[in-house]
Amino acid sequence: GSEVGKVIEEYIFPGGELMHVSVVMEAMANQKLECSDVENLRQHYAKTLWRWVERLEAKQEEARKIAGEKIFRTWQIYMAGSAYAFERGWVSIYQLLAGRPLADGSLAYPLTREFVYRS
Repeated sequence: GSEVGKVIEEYIFPGGELMHVSVVMEAMANQKLECSDVENLRQHYAKTLWRWVERLEAKQEEARKIAGEKIFRTWQIYMAGSAYAFERGWVSIYQLLAGRPLADGSLAYPLTREFVYRS
């Protein structure tokens, strides 16, 4: 993998595994799961990461005391770089919802996302 990938594997998500959404969907289908919703959260996640960076930097003195300079800088750079990559469309993140169809063929999930956005 890339140097960036090696750094992420060693310092950020040891043992983590990122795979393309199509691989996940194929694995779900192989388990007889039907994908009922896919949402690309790339732009949302970029905003979330920038907020995390802002909050980390606002509490940097406390964070450095707790985690040390190396860990503080590693996460600061990782999150800021990731936010930029999500903004630019270099990486994406998806939320998938799947289930096994019921005996009548229906899925136990609403037909729209309307319930998510109700106040």
